[in-house]
Amino acid sequence: MNFVTRAVSLSLLVVLTACGGKVDPDNLPEISVAHQPEDLSLCVAPQGKELTDIDDIVEWINAMPKPLTLACFVASLPRPFTYNATSSMFSAQPALSPHDPRIFVQYDKLTLSFVTQERVSTIVDLDTGERTYVWDADGIQLLEFSVEVDAGKYSPLSIKGELAFPVMAELPRNAGYARILVSPGATRTSCAVCHSTEEIVDYVDDVPVFKSRMLRHGRGSEVTHAQLMEEYLNCDPAVNTGSGPENNEWYRCQMLDALFGKGQTTWVNFRKDIETLHGE
Repeated sequence: MNFVTRAVSLSLLVVLTACGGKVDPDNLPEISVAHQPEDLSLCVAPQGKELTDIDDIVEWINAMPKPLTLACFVASLPRPFTYNATSSMFSAQPALSPHDPRIFVQYDKLTLSFVTQERVSTIVDLDTGERTYVWDADGIQLLEFSVEVDAGKYSPLSIKGELAFPVMAELPRNAGYARILVSPGATRTSCAVCHSTEEIVDYVDDVPVFKSRMLRHGRGSEVTHAQLMEEYLNCDPAVNTGSGPENNEWYRCQMLDALFGKGQTTWVNFRKDIETLHGE
């Protein structure tokens, strides 16, 4: 299997296939530990830990062996849990399609979200015009999370954070809050683009903690449990279903197995008192 390395030519222009994002070809990662299948049976919940708030997520991750992939983290999550899924692309963490949705795992007021497949980037050689397709060019998989804190005037509010996987070493307590700042030391997060009424409610080791309005996707973009179970049961890691020559279907199958293969899950609607994301 061919993976992205730093040997990529500096004359390449990288354009992501969604959201107009860009990847710097001079800073592509070494081969990611997440770019190869793993034995998810080894991914078990750390003893004595529970998941009720954002601090718990960091403690959970720090208690697990490193390097830790997103699939391994998802496989370790305690069951049963409720979840929802969307094909919506109106997000900083958009789904790829109904076959590759964004998942929201819920534990009471805590919600974790991730996507089941990484994107393929189009790399264009500026000298020859030749196109190359690269899967997961940045080598990063994202876990977003939020914990509901109180009701706003128009919609419930939550504290939000984000972590990048694979996790290679122990995380500081403020890792999830620091990553969503628009820049180091900023008093605004990237979440504010969509989530309004953002304000600082606390500090963790000098990093501000923000709350802002909760949002849900439109009902028309929901992916049902039956649809996802069909994707899970029919997923074949040996069959390349992507747009490029490299087979990355194994990753989607692994993420679906991490989600559904470890215990009971129940699909639920988002509450109606949560505002719908603009554009849906």
